[in-house]
Amino acid sequence: MAHPGGRPTDYTPELAKRICELVASTALSMEAICKSSDDFPEETTAFRWIARHEQFRRDYLEAKELQGLILSEKILSEAYTCPAVTEEIALANHQFRVTQWHLSKLAPKQFGDKKEVKTEMNLNVHEADLAHLK
Repeated sequence: MAHPGGRPTDYTPELAKRICELVASTALSMEAICKSSDDFPEETTAFRWIARHEQFRRDYLEAKELQGLILSEKILSEAYTCPAVTEEIALANHQFRVTQWHLSKLAPKQFGDKKEVKTEMNLNVHEADLAHLK
């Protein structure tokens, strides 16, 4: 079923799969994806479907991880091909920082700033040393 604007409002696994395929293969936001075709629902409807349909949610989250790889490659490419510092570069720097923040939220294990450091310590204590501490 479609609402008056003609966009679908009923979930189908096929439509969810098409959305996930675009998420996984482009750097487009959900808003841009939904606007790219009249076959797709409004962005808010798509997010409602994600919340309601477990398989779509799993597929979407996996697609977002793949999209994170696309975005990271795009960032690297743009970082090493930028011209002299201009207002355009200041804007690109701002966009980079926003994208970096976004990636850290989408896939913190891959793109987050938090580093986990594990240490092990083995202590050999002799009874004579313990007696001395008492």
